[in-house]
Amino acid sequence: MTYPARMLRALLLFSLLLLPGCISGATRSVTMRVTAPDGSPVPNAQVYAVVLGRSPVPLPIDAETISEVLTKESISGWTDSDGEVRLELDEDEGHVIFLRPPPVGPYALGPGEAGAYRYLLDAGEGLRADPVGGGEPPLLKLETVR
Repeated sequence: MTYPARMLRALLLFSLLLLPGCISGATRSVTMRVTAPDGSPVPNAQVYAVVLGRSPVPLPIDAETISEVLTKESISGWTDSDGEVRLELDEDEGHVIFLRPPPVGPYALGPGEAGAYRYLLDAGEGLRADPVGGGEPPLLKLETVR
């Protein structure tokens, strides 16, 4: 095999490896801010998203779909010192956004307290101000920044 043919074959194989990333849907960058009741930023809170309208377990259940679920990366992040986190979300999908308070500090959850607050992020409209599921209003505030 000649040098140009080997290079062409290597280039073709490399491009096939990149193809799955190119096929995936468009994403949008969403920055959210977590603040305390006094308006101060809350660092080290976890914010994660789950796409609405998609089952976390694809059907039919077989070895391939179970492997897909187990290797699926979650969309999550931790707030920085300004209380902000940026997530790359599917552009055309709504999401349930979960806010988990920092593990330590004045807003940390005590034993037996609920684990996370849930919010809705629509595909085009933005974050709903009210948490999903009723109950007491959350101590921490979550809002979209940009």
